[in-house]
Amino acid sequence: MSALAGNAASAQTPNGALTGKVASFNYLLGAPWNCTTNVPAMNGQPAQVLKGSVTFDVAPGNVLHAHVGSGTFSSDQYFGYSTRQNTYWTSTANSVGMALFQTSTDGKTYVGSAAVGASPATIRDTYTKAGDNRVTVNEVTSANGSQEATDSVCTR
Repeated sequence: MSALAGNAASAQTPNGALTGKVASFNYLLGAPWNCTTNVPAMNGQPAQVLKGSVTFDVAPGNVLHAHVGSGTFSSDQYFGYSTRQNTYWTSTANSVGMALFQTSTDGKTYVGSAAVGASPATIRDTYTKAGDNRVTVNEVTSANGSQEATDSVCTR
C-alpha cells in the first residue's frame, strides 16, 4: 500500500487543487456532502439507513482525503494515482476496525480487499458523479460465499 502511495504524482497547484489524473476529483472539494446509506441486513443486524457527512481535502502527494462522520461511525479514506503502477488506488480505515485497499483502472470502479479483524472480504465500489452536487456509491462486499450490496447517495 505505501509503495503505491509513495509513487503518486506530487505536483499541486498553489490553491491546493488536485492535478494530473486525480484532477477529476476536484469537484468533491469545498462544502461538505450529506450522505444517506442503505445498509442491508447482515452480520445479525437488521437493514438500516445511515446518515452522515463527508468532507474532502487535498493531502500531501496530490492525494484526495475524505473524512466520513456520523453519530456512530467515522472513517478516513485516501484516493490517489500511481504513475509507476498506472493505476488509481484508495485506502480506508474506519472506527469499526475495518481496513481496505482497492485499485482502479478508471478512477470510478475500485476492486480490492478488506478485513474486519481477521475476516477477509473482497469489495467492489463504483462511484458515479450523477450531477455537480450528487454522487452515488454502490458497494458490493463478497465474503464467506455471500454478497451484500450497500448503496449511498451524497448531495450538497
